[in-house]
Amino acid sequence: MHSTANAHTAPKNKFSGQPTTPSSSKSELLLNRQCPGDPRSTATVWHYTVGMHAEKILQFGLIRGATQHVPVNERPVVWFSMDQDFEPTATKLKIQNGVTTSMSISEMIELGRGLVRFGRPPRTLFTGETLRKRARITSREWAMLKSAGLRMGADSRNWYGSVEPVDASLCTFEVMTKSGKWEPPAPSEWLLQFAKPA
Repeated sequence: MHSTANAHTAPKNKFSGQPTTPSSSKSELLLNRQCPGDPRSTATVWHYTVGMHAEKILQFGLIRGATQHVPVNERPVVWFSMDQDFEPTATKLKIQNGVTTSMSISEMIELGRGLVRFGRPPRTLFTGETLRKRARITSREWAMLKSAGLRMGADSRNWYGSVEPVDASLCTFEVMTKSGKWEPPAPSEWLLQFAKPA
């Protein structure tokens, strides 16, 4: 999703007031319709991340796919998950005494300046083979991703994504509390914690 803004006045990000970029064309949306009556079609899928990344997302109004470790022939994916608690593959890593290990939820909250999630309806995203092909991921690489996810406790059937940046202002925004519950604060107020003292 590297579409450019209209030549006229660009829409403003409702969180930061900054100009933002349209997230996707109509052809990229509504292509993942589930069957009528499928409970997954009415659920919310989530992009899980830490507060230090969410700060930039809310300031600029877009969730962009990570490019690190993505082969040059593939399209970066903005990943979402049907998992309503936490997506295991969104776990961050830490290096301690030269050893790389996975962070716990509490460590991500503490070291990542909070744990947050952005929600979208699944019908606005791709999943399964459609997502794989849109992202130009080879069948071999897709199988490796699924295998790695399984070892982390993830279910690849929960994975959804976009190959274009996602407009954060269209997302539900929630923050994990210290008690482990997800709650929806006002994004503009949540951003104040990152404001530098005058």
